[in-house]
Amino acid sequence: VAGFETNKQAHYRVFAEATGMTTNEVAARIRHRATDRYLVLSRSLSLSNEMTKRVDNVPGARVVREFSRNYNYGQTGSHIRGYVDVDMNGLEGIEKQYNRYLAGVEGQRAAIRDRRGFRKMLPGGRTIEPQHGESVRLTIDIVQQTIMEEELARGAASAGAKWATAIAVNPHTGAILGMAIVPTFDIHNPASVPTDFRKNVAIVNRFEPGSTFKLIAAIAAVETGAVEMADTFHTGNGYAKIAGWPVRDTHGYGSIPFTEVISHSSNIGFAQLAEELDHGKYYQYARALGFGQRLGIDLPGEVGGNLSRPSVWSRSTLS
Repeated sequence: VAGFETNKQAHYRVFAEATGMTTNEVAARIRHRATDRYLVLSRSLSLSNEMTKRVDNVPGARVVREFSRNYNYGQTGSHIRGYVDVDMNGLEGIEKQYNRYLAGVEGQRAAIRDRRGFRKMLPGGRTIEPQHGESVRLTIDIVQQTIMEEELARGAASAGAKWATAIAVNPHTGAILGMAIVPTFDIHNPASVPTDFRKNVAIVNRFEPGSTFKLIAAIAAVETGAVEMADTFHTGNGYAKIAGWPVRDTHGYGSIPFTEVISHSSNIGFAQLAEELDHGKYYQYARALGFGQRLGIDLPGEVGGNLSRPSVWSRSTLS
């Protein structure tokens, strides 16, 4: 750029003062730039009006004003909200899922650049006004979300767990009221934590359903008539061998009705029940209740569950 080389050391000092680099670092960045067209020397700076004018007075240099996202509530809900890059493109969470609605449309204004690199607005030139992005309202209850994260962090620390997650759902609508993942992170500075800390493990990891899956067997058995609520199950002293596998309860419940098999979450009782269930019907009920499928939550990266077909089930699978 004309006029730069004749006084480049002074210009280096201006750049160094504005960016916090040394003059040698500034010179090296300019000397080793990838293209002759332009160089972004630094971003996310907070410059005074005086410093902005000094930089703008360097031939070929200009300060570009950029927007940044400011998130309320600190780290709360960071995995849900996600974050943006320096160009305001959503990278994770709601920011990524609804980026096309949140981003808006940039405006345009005709300008000319003089031989020193300064831009001047072109009088009478075409102007296109920018369009603001839309707003997205979440179903998250901020009070509930905050309490969940605090209690989950306390529980994870007590158990010595590396991470933990909890989800609160409105049972009538399926709306997510809270989705807590710990450890959380600062969405204003996501690069300060490892990538694994930024993953929403509540939707990108698979979890074994454990005893919650017993309810699927109970629903399938009752609705198909395989069992009545008053039917008796003989669970003995809390130990049984079913399909060649040892099955244990926490206590010996003896002979109990099906209602108590459910209330006690008896492993032996449900293993006996699974033996009586039609495998195809059992599978259909599991599918109908969402197992093995994505829920379609409006967050990026959700993985579906893994539900094997009955043709590959064995007696030990059911027990």
